[in-house]
Amino acid sequence: MPDVIARLEQALRRNPDCYTGLLIRQRAFHVEKGPSGDQEALALIYADDPGLSKYWYGHVQRHPSKPGFVACLVWTEIFINGDCPETLFARFHYWVKDRLNYEPCTVQYPGDAFHHAPTFAQAVAGMEVIIQRFNLDKRWPPDEMDTQPVEFRILDVYGMENIKDADGCWPPVPMRVVSGIVEEPAESRTCPRLFVSLPPP
Repeated sequence: MPDVIARLEQALRRNPDCYTGLLIRQRAFHVEKGPSGDQEALALIYADDPGLSKYWYGHVQRHPSKPGFVACLVWTEIFINGDCPETLFARFHYWVKDRLNYEPCTVQYPGDAFHHAPTFAQAVAGMEVIIQRFNLDKRWPPDEMDTQPVEFRILDVYGMENIKDADGCWPPVPMRVVSGIVEEPAESRTCPRLFVSLPPP
């Protein structure tokens, strides 16, 4: 689907509430085979002051436990970036699915933040609707005083179990390869580890 990126970028441009500031040049990405094992699309829907609203993403992937594909609105505290689409999608899965840095959000109507469809193309169309309806004031993660319905189906997609190892350490953040060494900042781990050398090409 070569038009996935263009369709999502167009939907983002049409809604002025989808704001990401001056430094974001491209907001939508598509890969034929992502960490889910199939096509995926990812869009940065909202990014402003990280101390206030954090970051909102739109993610399309194959549903991990049911037939078809799913489009999800994802709120996280992490700004996810990468040097190429493969790194970007790997880091998104790492922070959201592995590290569980996400929360369900409030909705008003079906399809505001979640769309399950038989095909990838239909899920992308559902993501366009999610983007069109996005409004930060209506999507804040819920608190105990909130009376709006909450879209909990996202928990079936990204789970509720982290992947710490037996020592209680997180696996490393997926990093790009530079000069035969995998970059791994010390602050990316809760336990110190050495850089991993790659075999010569």
